[in-house]
Amino acid sequence: MNNYGAILDDIGFEKCLDQLMTEVVNPLTTLLFPHIGLCDSHHGFLVEYKIGKDLKLDFHVDDSEVTLNVCLGRQFTKGDLYFGGVRCMLHQQTPPRSDENIYFQHEPGVALIHLGKHRHSAGAISSGQRLNLILWCRSSTFRSDHDLSDCPDWCEYD
Repeated sequence: MNNYGAILDDIGFEKCLDQLMTEVVNPLTTLLFPHIGLCDSHHGFLVEYKIGKDLKLDFHVDDSEVTLNVCLGRQFTKGDLYFGGVRCMLHQQTPPRSDENIYFQHEPGVALIHLGKHRHSAGAISSGQRLNLILWCRSSTFRSDHDLSDCPDWCEYD
């Protein structure tokens, strides 16, 4: 994980992030990922990528049903986000298919929303500084209704 940044819920941003989840993430989740249902809790944090600090983040999944990633800015080069397929717990280590490889060039002021189980990484920046607000949104209903020992319909493993 990242070594530089701040956990926003711990420093007074909980109400603001609740509102962001309720008024922005939940309506988008209903449209884009209806199988998730409504999110009812979150973990919000800032991450910083900079020469001499963290440059990248390795391939992983988030501890969320839905993640909002907002590039807050500064100037930077490189550091594309890579997405490599949505997987359940049983298939997280399987290789992505060629049609699952997605690259996204983040830029200040742009937000990205994705399933927490959409495997992804952040490539290394080569100059500058990138700051991102990350909001992991969780659904207690989704978590209680899904048996993690079975491969669900939403898993894209063939």
